[in-house]
This record gives sequence, C-alpha cells and structure tokens, in this order.
Amino acid sequence: MSDGNDFGAGTGLMVAPRRSALAKLAGRAGWNLIDQILSTLTNAVLSILVARQVDQFGTGAFSVAFLLFSLGIAVERALTGQVLTIRHSAAAADEWPAIASRALGTVAVLAVPAGAAMVVAGMLLGGVLRWPLIAVGVTLGPLLMQDTVRSIFFAQSRAQLAAMNDAVWAVVQFAVMGVLIVGGWATAGSLVLAWGVSAGVCVVVAAAQLRAVPNPRAARGWVREHGDLLGYLLPGTLIASGGDKSAYLMVGAIVNAAAVGSVNYARQLLSPLLIITQAAGSFAMPEIARRAHLSPRTRWLAGVGMGAVMGLAALVYLVIILALPDAIGTILFHDTWAGARSVLLPMGLFSVSANISFGPFMVIAATGHAKRTFRITVLQTTLMVTLMPLGAILDGTAGAAWGLFIGKVIELPFWFAALRTAARLGPVVRPTEGDADLGSGAVA
Repeated sequence: MSDGNDFGAGTGLMVAPRRSALAKLAGRAGWNLIDQILSTLTNAVLSILVARQVDQFGTGAFSVAFLLFSLGIAVERALTGQVLTIRHSAAAADEWPAIASRALGTVAVLAVPAGAAMVVAGMLLGGVLRWPLIAVGVTLGPLLMQDTVRSIFFAQSRAQLAAMNDAVWAVVQFAVMGVLIVGGWATAGSLVLAWGVSAGVCVVVAAAQLRAVPNPRAARGWVREHGDLLGYLLPGTLIASGGDKSAYLMVGAIVNAAAVGSVNYARQLLSPLLIITQAAGSFAMPEIARRAHLSPRTRWLAGVGMGAVMGLAALVYLVIILALPDAIGTILFHDTWAGARSVLLPMGLFSVSANISFGPFMVIAATGHAKRTFRITVLQTTLMVTLMPLGAILDGTAGAAWGLFIGKVIELPFWFAALRTAARLGPVVRPTEGDADLGSGAVA
C-alpha cells in the first residue's frame, strides 16, 4: 500500500507532481547547505581576523569567549531549536508569529542571567579576559536569538531566509570590524562586541520578517508545554558536551597537550563532513517531523537510507584525504599535517561511523523520542570517557583515537535498535499535564 505523500511518492499518473516535489526538496536542501557553508566560513573568517589583529593572549581570550558562546548555543538549541523542529514544523503560517515570539522570549530569559554572569566574570577576572567576556555577555541575547531565528526558518522550510540573514550578519559584522581595524581600535573585546551587535541587527531583520516580538513572559509556558522533550534534551546536551571535553582533557593528562592537538587537527581536516552533516540535519529533521503520516517501513528506510548515504560520503572523503601525499598535505595544512596524519585513519573511521548513525538519529529525534536519544547519549559519553583514556594508556595518541572509534562502533547497534522501535511507534504525542513518564506518551 502506498503511503500517500511519503516524500513525493505516487503512481505513474503522478510523475510530474512527484518530480516537482523532489525538485522542491532538492532546492530546500541546497539552501540549507548554502546557509551552513556561509555560517562556517563566517566563523572561520572571524577567527582569522582576531588572530591577525591581536596577540596570542588576545586570541586566547577570544577563544574562551567563543567557547562560552558555543556552550550557550548548545543549550539554546536544546531549549528551543530542536523543539521548534520536532513540535512546530507542521504549524500553519498564521501560527508562526506567536510561536516565534514565544521561542525568542524563552531564549531572552536564558540569555539575560547567563550574559550577566559573563559580564561579572569578566570584571572579576580582569586582564585580557575582561573585555571579551564583557562583550559576549552584553551581546549574548542577540547572538543566541540569531541562532533561534535560523531554527525557525529551517522549521518553516525557508532556509533561503536563514541564508540571507547569515549573509546580512556577515556583511554588517565585517564592515564594522573593517572600521575598527582601519581606525586602529581593533582589540579582542571590540571585535567580539562588533560580532554580537551585528547579530542584533540580523535579529531585528528576522523579527520583522517573522512579524514576531520576543515575549519573555512566555518562557515558563514554553518549558511547561515542552517539558517532556526538555527533560531529556537539556541533560543530554550537557552530558555530551561535558563528556567530550572531559575525555580530551584526560587524554592530554595521560599523554600530553600535543596529543589533544593532533586529534583536534584531524577533526579539522574532516570538518567539511561536519558542514554537510549539519546542513543535512537542519533539512531532514523538519521534513520528517512534519510527516506524521509516514508508515513504520518508510521511517525505517529513511533512517537507514540517510545513514548509508552519509556514511558513504564520509568514506569517500576519508579515502581522498588518506591518499594525499605527505608533501601535498604539508603544503595544504602546514605544521598540523604530521600530527593529524598519525590519527587520521581512526578519526576518519569514527566520522564514517558517526555519519551512519546520523540517519537513525534524525528519525528518532524528529519523531520526539527524546528519551531514546538521551539513553544512547549517556552510553556514548560513558564509552568516550572510558575508551579514549584507556586507549591513550595503551598506545598514546593513536590509542586514544582508536578508542574513540571503537566506542562509536559499539554504540551503532543501539541506534538501529532505537530506530526500529521509534519507526514502529511513530511520533510521540506530548503528554498531558500530570503524566508521570515525561518521556512517553500515547502514540499517534
């Protein structure tokens, strides 16, 4: 039996509509990729500008500020970004102004105390950290809300607007930074401030497009309404982030700081895969979430198919990188090549395995089974903080990288088992107030 509109399927009489639907899907996927490339390039150029304009201490201070911002983004995406995709991708156009107002208001409530804490930390710590921390604290609200509006546009399948807003942000911030550099006022603090203020300009533009004004009073209702998801998404985000950093710190303590650098350089060599994965995720999750009518078989095939495609793409890229002669690798990547090359095979295989798990994760997350992703996140973190240090003890840097890969291989079957269950059960209906098991709920 046909699943109706399952990703554009139909009979022979529906060939033209099916092609039209596939063309629209491809167009939306293309805009997601363009936006992700633009976002990644903007961050890279920002880092380069800071490194060229300040000394190593200023660069370090910027890195600390950017790390805190990244943590804020991770929490914001768990609090609003993923919820928007999972719960609101099928919302009607006239519902979006209210949804956007509530989401942006919730982020504002998160950003105010977090930003104030950064400002206080900057004032207390002083030194080179003072102004970068103060700058990112003052502008944390716009920075986080800029990411939220991207999630809103993705959930609406209007990735072209997300790309346009990121382009506006890039133009405004680099124009302001150019003035600071030419005028001789460029410091780590002033560049961070320009970056954050420019994000505010984009939030204003996006708010006008969405016809939405942030409503902080809606934050409590947002958390209460989506508590069944947030009870797993927020802890899962913190556990994954903390586990990753703890594992690398332990490897550094066991081997040396250079070992951590080598693994990180290898990850940077594989970063184009991350761009593709993030773009695919921002496209695929809302597309699956809004199709509650999909059959269990279609959900299963979607998860397996996406995992196979992403895994194959990672494998092809890994083969290309491994085939690079050392001379070319040194020309392209300079001093980082030697260290990265020593762990490139296990790190590349880790990326292949991670990309294979991408498909199951997309389907499980999009159907609202946050408890199942949380369980595997706990397993993933446990394996990482156990096997990476153990590998480092047994075989130094290479052992740590192989430990990371082995942990991912152990984790893979759990993703496919969870995919089978989530595909069979279908989308989770949000529980009514008073339900004891926040992670369950009636199945649609």
